[in-house]
Amino acid sequence: VWWDGLTKAHLDRDVDFGQDRPQADFLLPKELFDSAADNLIQNALRKRKLQADVKVKVDLGLVDGAIALNVRDTGAPVAPEVLKGLLRMPVHSESGFGIGLYQVAKLAEASGYSLRLTENLPGNVCFSLRSQGRWR
Repeated sequence: VWWDGLTKAHLDRDVDFGQDRPQADFLLPKELFDSAADNLIQNALRKRKLQADVKVKVDLGLVDGAIALNVRDTGAPVAPEVLKGLLRMPVHSESGFGIGLYQVAKLAEASGYSLRLTENLPGNVCFSLRSQGRWR
């Protein structure tokens, strides 16, 4: 149900949701997933102001037994000076990273999840929200 709502909320934003529905049904902490998805998607879409051809892909599923929400974009990587405090404290950046990602990271931790920057290369930037441990 949550996935269906997310895809409908972004129909007009040219976001690729990778699949129609996740392959498994599971309960999610709605507040955490709403906050993470909204923040990560908005940050990725902001990159289009500087680079119009940035593509954004979102997927949700089980990865190695953990629930994973991934938001990937084809834009510029997170700058080295931003990486130093990213997800650990509010950081200043022109691209919109900062307090939102910090707050989502803290909420994730309190909910038994982690938020990580898993790829940070030109054309391949991915943030992943994952459950800690295997999902049953």
